Amino acid sequence: MAVGTFYATRWHERKIAREHLAYQAAEDIAKALLALEDAISPRPWEQPRGDWKALWKAADKCGEVCIVRIAALSERSLSLAVQEIYNMVYDALRVMQRQAETDPGPVSDVDVEAMLHETIMYLEQVVNALTNWRSLSVARKPVVPEMPWRSLLEPAPPRIEPGRPESRRGVLGWARRPDES
Repeated sequence: MAVGTFYATRWHERKIAREHLAYQAAEDIAKALLALEDAISPRPWEQPRGDWKALWKAADKCGEVCIVRIAALSERSLSLAVQEIYNMVYDALRVMQRQAETDPGPVSDVDVEAMLHETIMYLEQVVNALTNWRSLSVARKPVVPEMPWRSLLEPAPPRIEPGRPESRRGVLGWARRPDES
């Protein structure tokens, strides 16, 4: 009986530690996204928003946090929301980069202010989902708005590609090996 209690206690401690790590990851990602929002839409009394190069540097800082901390998120819907906003921000920056070129191609007619406003609105929804997850204990992925400007570009790095979640059996080594039947 004592051995079972010991293992149950250890399991419970590990579960609590994983939950704490996931909540901390959500808070870190939310802070990074808010810092990115400040760079994209500065307050009127601050310096004006920079060009796409300055915004790319701010997005890289946020992207480093997202890439590292996304693995700790235990909720798949939140991971997908973080992947979506990461890709959306870099798509917006690539549109701005293409517009700065001499031959912008199909992105020349995209309204940058409207595009950044749509991106910021979704970013705020993701931040709210990340911060509300702990208090509500239910994670919901915000609905991705229709953004026709994203279809004007082909997918290119940097991107986070949504992967298939690993099976716990495969991760822990319980899965059958290919040579076994």
